[in-house]
Amino acid sequence: MTPSQFWDMMNEVDTFLASQNVPIHARPIRAFLEVGKRLHVNILIAPAHKITDPILFTSHNIATHISNWYDERYGDRLKIHMGPGSVAILIRGDAWKVVLPRVYGLVTYVCDPEIEKYKNMPKFSTRGRPIVLNIFNCIENMTEHYASQLSPEELKAITMFFDLSLKSLYQLEKIQSKPFIKEALSDLGSAVYHIFNIPPHYGFSKWSSLQFIEKQIKSLLKIKGVNFPFKHDLSLLAKIATEHGLLILDEVLLDKVKCDPGIRYGEYLTSLKEAMDAHMASIQLAHTVSKAINI
Repeated sequence: MTPSQFWDMMNEVDTFLASQNVPIHARPIRAFLEVGKRLHVNILIAPAHKITDPILFTSHNIATHISNWYDERYGDRLKIHMGPGSVAILIRGDAWKVVLPRVYGLVTYVCDPEIEKYKNMPKFSTRGRPIVLNIFNCIENMTEHYASQLSPEELKAITMFFDLSLKSLYQLEKIQSKPFIKEALSDLGSAVYHIFNIPPHYGFSKWSSLQFIEKQIKSLLKIKGVNFPFKHDLSLLAKIATEHGLLILDEVLLDKVKCDPGIRYGEYLTSLKEAMDAHMASIQLAHTVSKAINI
């Protein structure tokens, strides 16, 4: 095989995988299997040999050639965060993006301004000892100087919201095969995206927060065989759920999330605080609804 033939083959393989809706980050692994089929060889994947000659292709080094090809073509698009998702938190009037981690085993949360100290901490608990997770390492672009200025009350609020968010999203992961839950998670992603996008769209973020909760309540009602109207009325949906003994939701939180469909088109001005209040309230509501679905 010549380098030109290899590139032609890889273009065909990648086009085929795209037609099968394989996401970019998952294509290198699938490409190993596809190339093996096309060449009728068993490819050594781990540990694949290093490339000592760019025109030499063997069953022992072709996995490295494939990996390099994907690195060249897609670069950072191959990277994917393995955690349950992201949320936003309001600190001193500003929105900060929190990338929730994948945690295995026991964990102890800290809010330590010495951010660098925790970057290489173990990700797995061993011998029953919890890993130490510095929440500031999960907040995008947080600096040690800014973190050191926060009060004990602010640190407590950050820790409580982080813990609640992590629990809520892990619960939603467990039930994502239930009706409307994958769609609800997509709405959560939209709520966060529209806060940080340039320009931001706070109205669309608040609408997405409403959809995030609306779909969860409708999922619960559908699972329990309860009829519900196809409306965006959270209070009505919550009332139906309560009347059937499924759950009771905090009206104060619901009021923070509720909005009119016209908010998507800028029919009335929505502030960052309104969007963030809706988003953070939706995380609290999700914790209650997702637990009811998981029973």
